[in-house]
Amino acid sequence: MPKKKNNIIDLQNIDFSNLSFDVDPKTTKEQDEEREQDKVFTKEYFEDFEFNARYIKPKKCYFKTTAIKHDNAKKLAAELPPTPGFRYDVIVSGSFIFGDFIHAFLTKHHIQAKRCIISTLGMNEANVDALAALMRANYIIDLELFVSVYFFSLKRHDIVPYIYKTLDAEEFRGRFQLSVSHIHTKTFQIETPDGRKMIMQGSANLCSSANIEQFIFEENPEVYDFYANNFEKFSNKFHTIDETKDRKKLWDLINNVQFKE
Repeated sequence: MPKKKNNIIDLQNIDFSNLSFDVDPKTTKEQDEEREQDKVFTKEYFEDFEFNARYIKPKKCYFKTTAIKHDNAKKLAAELPPTPGFRYDVIVSGSFIFGDFIHAFLTKHHIQAKRCIISTLGMNEANVDALAALMRANYIIDLELFVSVYFFSLKRHDIVPYIYKTLDAEEFRGRFQLSVSHIHTKTFQIETPDGRKMIMQGSANLCSSANIEQFIFEENPEVYDFYANNFEKFSNKFHTIDETKDRKKLWDLINNVQFKE
C-alpha cells in the first residue's frame, strides 16, 4: 500500500501495471435508466392500450453524431457529406438561409429527390425561385410543400399567388402540391431513386429569421417514414391543388371562400 502522509497519497509506490483503465461507454446512470426502461416498456404495457400500433417502444440507440456551427448555407452544404447513415447536429447564425442550404446540398452532392417534402412557417420569393430551379433541373421530381394557415392568410395577396404561379406552372404540372394547415413544423425530407431517406428537422424556416437556429440532419428511414406518413394525412385533408380543376377558379375559391375577409 502507498504511504499516506497528512491525507496525501504517495503515487510513486503504486503499481499501475495490473490496473485496467477501460471505460464502459455507458455510465452507471445510463445503465440504471436502461433497466428502468426495460421494466416500463414491456409488451404487456402496450397491450393495455386500445390501439397497440399507435405506440412504439422506444429503441435503445447509441449513435455517433457530428456537432457543427456555421453561418453560411453554401459552405455548410459542402461540409456535410451524405455518407451512409450520417447524422449532423447543427447550430447556425441568424444570417443562415435554410432555403439556400437545400439548393446547395442537392446540387453540391448531385442528389436527386424523387420525393421532397418541406414544411415551413414562412418563405419568400427567392425560396420559391430556388425550388423551381431545382425542379426544372430535375434535382426535385415531386415537391410537397406545407405552410401554416397564418402564413397563407397573411401572404395570400403576394407570396401565395407567386407560389402557385411559379411551382404550379405548366412545366411542373402534376409534380407540386401545396397544403395549408395549423402547423408550426420546419422539416426537409428527401427520398432518392435508390431508396435513401434523409430528413432535416429543427427551428429554421426557409428564409432567414435573424435568430440563432438549430437543426438535425440525418439519414434515417424510420424517422423519415414517421413524418412522411403524417404529412401525407395532412395533405389528404388540407391540400389546395385539385388537378381536375382550373387553376384560376381554384385560386378564387381558396381566396374568397376559405379565407373570406
